[in-house]
Amino acid sequence: MPLVDELNRAAVASGTRLRLVAGADRYGPVDAMQLYVRRHITVRSGCGPGYDVQTWEGACLVAAGRTGDGADILGTMLPTQADLPTDGFGYPVPKDHETAAGELRHIMTAHGAEHPGRVVAAVHTNPVLRTLLPWVGHGNLYLHHHRDRIGAPVRYGLIFHPAGPGRYRLEVYGDPVGPGEALDAVVLRAAEAAGRW
Repeated sequence: MPLVDELNRAAVASGTRLRLVAGADRYGPVDAMQLYVRRHITVRSGCGPGYDVQTWEGACLVAAGRTGDGADILGTMLPTQADLPTDGFGYPVPKDHETAAGELRHIMTAHGAEHPGRVVAAVHTNPVLRTLLPWVGHGNLYLHHHRDRIGAPVRYGLIFHPAGPGRYRLEVYGDPVGPGEALDAVVLRAAEAAGRW
């Protein structure tokens, strides 16, 4: 039985109804997703035993963890549905931008589509780029400096645009989009640009 059906069945058995869907978000496939105006929760499988659970406020990751227990997942979703304050619900809260960036990279490489996952893996090998917050939209990989929140106006950021098989065009915020290049060349240019921030 799909996870979304298991969770809905367990919620009804406890006297509650959840509004869950399965499908995908900007980072890849989602086994169960609970959507609300300010906050939402995603649950993903396929990365070892159990599920990866993420709590989001808008486009920002506020808590993430791993569990194999459906009761833990339900215990995260029920307070969200009641619009109670987010406190991580027992999952670790990213304490700094590097921890949040690492969790977002994990979601993209372990659960995401092939294109952004390949670029994210290449970016992860570079120590300067590894500290930037990744975000996916319109088929592009965005990297934002921690001074710029995802979803807010960006002053320090990079965009990797697909430009054909194995090729990407780099856009540094405020500059024109560069030519199509091999991924390793674009990663080096991106690190040089980010190193100047």
